Amino acid sequence: MKKIVSLIPLGEVLIEKIKARTKGFELVVYPHKDYRSEDLADAEIILGWSSKVKEALKIEDNQIKWIQIWYAGVDRMPLEFLEQKNVLLTNASGANAPSIAQQVMGMLLCDVRSLDENLLNQRESNWDIPKRLTEVTEKNMLILGTGNIAKAICKYATAFDMNIYGVNRTDRQVDGFKEVYDFNRLKKVLKNFDYVVNTLPLTDETEGMVGKTVFDSMRKDAYYVSVGRGGTTVEGELIDALDNDKIAGAFLDVFAVEPLPAESPLWKHSKVMLSPHTSGITDYYNERIINSFLRNFECYRDGKDIEENLVDYKRQY
Repeated sequence: MKKIVSLIPLGEVLIEKIKARTKGFELVVYPHKDYRSEDLADAEIILGWSSKVKEALKIEDNQIKWIQIWYAGVDRMPLEFLEQKNVLLTNASGANAPSIAQQVMGMLLCDVRSLDENLLNQRESNWDIPKRLTEVTEKNMLILGTGNIAKAICKYATAFDMNIYGVNRTDRQVDGFKEVYDFNRLKKVLKNFDYVVNTLPLTDETEGMVGKTVFDSMRKDAYYVSVGRGGTTVEGELIDALDNDKIAGAFLDVFAVEPLPAESPLWKHSKVMLSPHTSGITDYYNERIINSFLRNFECYRDGKDIEENLVDYKRQY
């Protein structure tokens, strides 16, 4: 019988769901690391990733045809090797889009309603009205990237009566966005936006894309939000922009080096609100990945092309 191996510790509900919808395949779950690469080589589908999967792919006559990984970013995956092995790779894009989008909105709302200041005042029993109380209503937001996370942010922000625009590689228009520009127009349009939100994946093209040129082109009262990949932002140039009042502030969840080093100026910067790469953490995560996997499995089983979250090795996402 064909085999599906899960390296993810799934609960009984999801395990039974997979079994019910993958008839003809045996599901083997290795919730711990007590398995060998040889144990994976006879699996046709693998859920999850470890270095042992790569070793299993080196075994002659291995049966691995499809790998479903548990994260959206693939910048740490051996993409060239997997392409050479002719393996299908699907990621977890979209599984945490709602939680990331909600955290972005939470950061914006915390800022415009001065909720952080209120909390500090509460701890001091201090009845003090914050000086800055405004709204996100009619504010203009530019989202770098128009993928699942960007679409979720667009949905929530639109509900708050914000105006949402996007940037992608080809200026392909996307439902929900007022307009989408290509990367070549980024510098020209930045001055129009109150918030610039980075949801970009880390690829050869996007590494270090957001730096001095971008910050110099933004308005001085604009805010930068980063929830994509830390390596897309040049942190030294971001700090310079903050120190020299080139932008009003930054809301950051991802960083070039994680954990963020204790000596980083970002920790205590007065214009920065940060979180330790937590925006994507949600208790809905596994369920959403499994649902996506099962939709793809139906195509795979029927000999059709997988389309949902299939990684393009050339584009690196």
